[in-house]
Amino acid sequence: MRDYETYGDSVLFDHIAAGDKTAFTTIFYRYSDQLYAYVLKIVNADFWAEEIVQTVFVQLWERRSELGSVENPPSYLFRIAANRAIDWMRRNESEARLQYYLVSLDTASENEVEASFDYRNAERLVREAIRQLPEQRRRIFLLKTEGHKTYEEIAEELQISPHTVRNQLAAAMQTVRKYLLDRGILIVFLGASQIS
Repeated sequence: MRDYETYGDSVLFDHIAAGDKTAFTTIFYRYSDQLYAYVLKIVNADFWAEEIVQTVFVQLWERRSELGSVENPPSYLFRIAANRAIDWMRRNESEARLQYYLVSLDTASENEVEASFDYRNAERLVREAIRQLPEQRRRIFLLKTEGHKTYEEIAEELQISPHTVRNQLAAAMQTVRKYLLDRGILIVFLGASQIS
């Protein structure tokens, strides 16, 4: 058996491109801690930093046939990590904007809001969109937006994984945004250019 620890990154990438799982494992152990530290600085959330690093390596394996042409493996890995972290931040920024919007519907006076749009109609559309979500997705969405619970708290309450919570919430957010966008509401509050 070869000593993969002595192999350079480019050689290991060539081996991974050929489907070598031992080379893949070597790269994983060589870079996972560094990638985690890097991503953590971007997202500032332990759980999601770990999830993003796992996603980086899943993507690496899924695209292994392309690795033979990679000239700088560390840059390649860190670029994937940065892109996944930015995706995560965009999702969370979008979620935060929608949460702010929902809270504003509950806290703003009708006179303040009616100056720019029909408050009752907007509130009705938001509630309609939420009602149309599948039961578990709706429950997750409400626990997050109205209960202000973390992914981990929701996961514990519903006895599911935080990863499932994230996926269900992302799907719920997309459905609600689309429902409102189709009716011209989301553009008013979040801006068409900010919808991810």
